[in-house]
Amino acid sequence: MMSLLKDLFSDYNYIKICFLLAFLVALVLSLKAYIFEFLESMGVVEKSERVSLLRRIGIINKFGSRLGRIAQWVRETKFIKDLCIILLMVVATRLIMFLMAFMGWMITKDESIGFWSSMEMMWNRWDGGHYLYMAEHWYTNDMSTDKRFHLVFYPLYPVLIKGVYFFVRNYFWSAMIVSNVSLFVGATYLYKLVKLDHEEAFAFRAVKYMLIYPITFFLSINFSESVFFTLSIMTVYYLRRHKWFLMGLCGMFAAVSRNFGIILLVPVVAEFLLYIGNAYKNKNDGHFVKRMLNGLNILFLPAGFSLYLLLNKVISGDWFTFLRYQKEYWSQSFGMFYDNIKSTFVNAIPGVSTWGAADRISLWVPQAFSIALVFVLVIYGIRKIRNSYSLYMLAYITIALSPTWLLSGSRYLMCIFPMFVIFAWLSRKRIWDFVLTYASIILLAYYAFSFSCGFGRMM
Repeated sequence: MMSLLKDLFSDYNYIKICFLLAFLVALVLSLKAYIFEFLESMGVVEKSERVSLLRRIGIINKFGSRLGRIAQWVRETKFIKDLCIILLMVVATRLIMFLMAFMGWMITKDESIGFWSSMEMMWNRWDGGHYLYMAEHWYTNDMSTDKRFHLVFYPLYPVLIKGVYFFVRNYFWSAMIVSNVSLFVGATYLYKLVKLDHEEAFAFRAVKYMLIYPITFFLSINFSESVFFTLSIMTVYYLRRHKWFLMGLCGMFAAVSRNFGIILLVPVVAEFLLYIGNAYKNKNDGHFVKRMLNGLNILFLPAGFSLYLLLNKVISGDWFTFLRYQKEYWSQSFGMFYDNIKSTFVNAIPGVSTWGAADRISLWVPQAFSIALVFVLVIYGIRKIRNSYSLYMLAYITIALSPTWLLSGSRYLMCIFPMFVIFAWLSRKRIWDFVLTYASIILLAYYAFSFSCGFGRMM
């Protein structure tokens, strides 16, 4: 029995089963819709008679059962319905992305070891392996090993992996769970954040473009981007809702998940100035003092970064060891962002670049494209989105593109959440929605395959 199940869910069989099930579901739904449309066009039934007809022919005799009541509750409860839609979007895009990468990986490697068995081989690459090691062994100051350089990686993601490991007993799958649960939470909060300013359809489009962004696979594998992305959106959401303690708490965790977390101070301070400005304008001293006290929660953000500095001190004896390690091991220090932009485009151009074609098209071209795209979005969106979002984008771009020897610019820039709000603006017309959607899906398939096969080393 076990061998039968193993054969059933291995290699091409797994893919065929997925596509067969998807086809059958689509066929049933299509036939059901067609049959009712035909009967209604003939005047045999009215729309209001659908349920009674289904009961009479025995399809939903137990519609009033517990399952039926749950389904009705989901339909009637708006927030639960939205959650289900977002969950479906996340699961569908992840399955399609992983399956496309898996098929490309099998063709390229000419190997057949099964979908689940291949996951770690395909996706556990580059920085991802460092996070798994940290989750298992934590930091070290042993000067005889290059593991000491792990101090440049922030601690929250490995801690979360370790927490899940106690239940899963596998570090790679623990990381995958952390990343994908974070992605679902992040998609939910992005939807809630965008809905503060726009209608439901607009918010769903923003979520869609986040999920099909060409390198969004980083949000679903063992990299820390998903946790940081989610915490940054949660910080801004609670900021907009004036939930100051929750804003500060999420901001603190964001600051110990990625070095870009401290940049959240830009939109936080910008929104806080508007918050206290309204109280001052209304000459309400009581409200003004109360709002100033609420601002103390902003200190959680630098406190989070201070915790990381304290970690440096405890592990290595120096508050700023991470800066030295960045320079020694990754040849990175703080430079001018326009120099990095220039070198990126030079390395991406055929005939000018000294890099091979594979590295150029899987590393430098996507980085150059990401840089050009984000600047176009900033210019287009500067009058479309809130000023605090625009300031955040500009500050983030400046910091993200400043490290010398920039190799991961595409991945860094992917976490700028206002980009997806601007994509939703761009796609208001159906033709642009169509073009952007299918272009993103094609690029996502290509770069997911490229990364899973070992190209795009630092994409």
